[in-house]
Amino acid sequence: MAKLTKGPLFMDDFPELLLADGFDKAFIGVGSRAGDDHIAVYDLEKCVNILVDSGMTHEEAAEYIDYNVLGAYMGPRTPLFLDPMDIDDVR
Repeated sequence: MAKLTKGPLFMDDFPELLLADGFDKAFIGVGSRAGDDHIAVYDLEKCVNILVDSGMTHEEAAEYIDYNVLGAYMGPRTPLFLDPMDIDDVR
């Protein structure tokens, strides 16, 4: 398995990653699953907050993310947008 590093070597470790433009501050890591390519993982609420900080309302930002980001399939390496929650939230 590739070693995670910080700095300029990162993309050399994961050259196949597709990154979401404008959401670098919401990037939280790299996901993997047996037999699949590595995928970039973003914190969904941080993505919304980035758009709010750029001038959108929370509702506008959530709608933009839903339609333009979550709705954009770019193949098997499409980034994952994680909505962090506790196990009790899904039980």
